[in-house]
Amino acid sequence: MKRFAIQTTLLSGIVALSLSTCGNASTAQIDTQPTPRPTQTAIPTEPTATPAPDVAPLPSIYGIGEVIVLQEADLVFVVQGTVQEVLVDKGDVVKADQELAVLDLRRFDADIRQAEAALASAQAQSDQLVAPPRSADIAAANAQIERAQITLAQTSNAQPQDVRAAESSVTNAEAALQATRDQLSLTKTNAESQIGQASEALVQAQARYAEAKSNWAYVQDTGNNPQQPETVGPGGQPTDNEVESAQREAYYSAFVQAEAGLRQAEQNVADAQVVYEQAKQAEITGIQQAEQQVDITRASLEKVRLPAGQDQVASAQASLRLAQAQRAQIYAEPSQASVNQASAGIRQAEVGLEVAKLNRADARLVAPFDGVISEVNIDPGDPSATNGPAIRVIDVSNLLISVDISDADIVQVTLDQTVAIAIEGLPTTLVGQVSYIAPEATVRGNVRTYVVEITPEDADGLRPGMSAQVEIVIQPQEE
Repeated sequence: MKRFAIQTTLLSGIVALSLSTCGNASTAQIDTQPTPRPTQTAIPTEPTATPAPDVAPLPSIYGIGEVIVLQEADLVFVVQGTVQEVLVDKGDVVKADQELAVLDLRRFDADIRQAEAALASAQAQSDQLVAPPRSADIAAANAQIERAQITLAQTSNAQPQDVRAAESSVTNAEAALQATRDQLSLTKTNAESQIGQASEALVQAQARYAEAKSNWAYVQDTGNNPQQPETVGPGGQPTDNEVESAQREAYYSAFVQAEAGLRQAEQNVADAQVVYEQAKQAEITGIQQAEQQVDITRASLEKVRLPAGQDQVASAQASLRLAQAQRAQIYAEPSQASVNQASAGIRQAEVGLEVAKLNRADARLVAPFDGVISEVNIDPGDPSATNGPAIRVIDVSNLLISVDISDADIVQVTLDQTVAIAIEGLPTTLVGQVSYIAPEATVRGNVRTYVVEITPEDADGLRPGMSAQVEIVIQPQEE
C-alpha cells in the first residue's frame, strides 16, 4: 500500500496541478490518502521564494478490484460423437475461426452420403412420373389388342358347366367389388384421420417452437435464465439469475430441436394430405377396376349363353376394350396426388441433407474470436458431452479492471473519470478511465455495491485475475 499511496498521490497532484493552473493559482505537492502519514520537513539549503498558498487535495474514492476480460467463450459440442482430435493446448494463442477440436467425422460423412442418396432416389421417382412410356410396354399393349382382334372370328358352343362357372365368376366379382368399396373407403377414412392427428401435432410443435424461440431470444438479449429470470439474495432483494454455459447451450439445443420438430410436423401434415389424396384416387380407381371386372364376368356369362358364333364376338369385343384401356393407361398423365407426393419426397430429402451437413459442421469447435485458450477439458476418445465447457477461450487483448464501489460513493463516480491503478508486481502505476457503471446494485447481505469497470490506457503486463488497487479521482464541481 505504501507504493500505491505514493503513485496515486503523484496522479492526484497532476490532476490538481492542471486544475489550479486554469484558476491562476500556484500548486503544491499533495497526498490524497484518507489518513496522511507524517513526513519530515526538508531543510532548505538555498534561499527560497515566498511559498505559494496551499491547494486543497482532490478527494478520491478507493477500491480493490480484479483484472477481467471483456470477451470470453465456453465452447461445447452440440452434437453427439467421440472426440477425434484436440488441436490446441492451454495457453495457445488462436485466431477467429481457427479449428480447435473435431469429433470423429465418419458417422457424419455417412449421414451426408445417405441423405444424398435419399435425395437422388426422390428425384428419380419424380422424373419417372413424367418420363415417356417405354417401347416394350407399348409393344405388349399392342399385342394384347391384336390377340383380341384375332378371336373375333372364332366360335364355340356353351356347355352347362361353362354357364355355372361364368355365373360363379359374376358372383365372386360382385363380392370383390363390395369388399373393395369397403376396404378403400376405410383406407380413405383412416387417411383423413391421419390429417387431423398430424394437424394437432403441428399445433403442438408450433407451440414448442414459439416457447423455445422465446427462451433463446431472452437468453441472447439478457443473459438470464428465462425459466427463473431473478433470484432472491440474502437481503431479500431480487437479482438477475444469469444463465450458465451449460444452460445456455441447452436452450440453444432446445431451440434447434424445436425448429426441426416444427419442420417435421409441417412435413407430416403435407405427407398426410398426400396420402389422403392417394387414398381418394385409389378408391376411385380401385372401384372402377372392380366394376370393370364385374362387367367382364357378366359379359362372359352372356357370352356363354349366346348361340354358337355370337359368344365369341362378345368375348372378343370385351377383350379388345380391356386391351385398349390398358394401352391408354400407358399414355396417361400422372395424377396430381402422385406429383405432390414426389415433390414432398424431394423436399423431405433436401431437409435431411441440410440437417446432415449442419450436424457435420457442428462436429467441429472453432474459435469465435482472436484469443487465448484458458481451459481444455477434452481428450481424444472422450464423448462429446461434458459437464462444463469442452474448451474455454478468452480475449486477453481487451482487459478491464472491475471494482465494487459502495452505494454511498457511487454518486460521485461518472464515466471517463481518471483512475490510478496499482497492480502488485508492476513497477509503475497505470492510468485508466471509468468506462462502465452498473445501473443497479449488487446486494450481499446488508452491503450494496455497484460494479464499476475501468479501461486502462496501457494493459501491458496485465493478466486476468490480477488484484488491482484503484483510486478514482473526483473532479471538483464548478461554482
